[in-house]
Amino acid sequence: MPTYALQNVNTPEPVDGETRALVTDLHSRYGAYFDYGHLDAWVALFTEDGRLEFPLSEEERMVVTGRQELLAFGEQAAQIPGGSRLVSAHFTGLTLMSRVAPDRLVTFTPVAMVGGDRTRATAPGLDAVGAYIDDIVLVDGVWLFRSRVADLYGHGRLPDELVR
Repeated sequence: MPTYALQNVNTPEPVDGETRALVTDLHSRYGAYFDYGHLDAWVALFTEDGRLEFPLSEEERMVVTGRQELLAFGEQAAQIPGGSRLVSAHFTGLTLMSRVAPDRLVTFTPVAMVGGDRTRATAPGLDAVGAYIDDIVLVDGVWLFRSRVADLYGHGRLPDELVR
């Protein structure tokens, strides 16, 4: 049986520990801010022209671009018809990261989403198991999402920058 040594693998450009910690914090804040309704803080995690994309169905995708549209999307997503508040939780897995430029990273993060209606006594249920593919840029010393693309886990493919 062959064995593979890490040095024999054509690995992506490494990401230093400080950058990895800052990007992990960015991912954590994304979920916490959205889940707890801190939408102004959530929107500030994106560049001015930041983009969020996710599937609505097998054939249709939603694309939200710019901080104003992201804020409107967040406000709408937080409501369940009838006016009650959606309960959601983002649980992220370990992130693959690659530095593609001094001020730009590409990342892949598995995510499990649970959600429900805050007014019901039942526990939230699993909504989706997916993954985020992010284009993250350094703006004035802060890492921000330029683009966050969500999909069901196992759909699509890993970005070449992560597997080269």
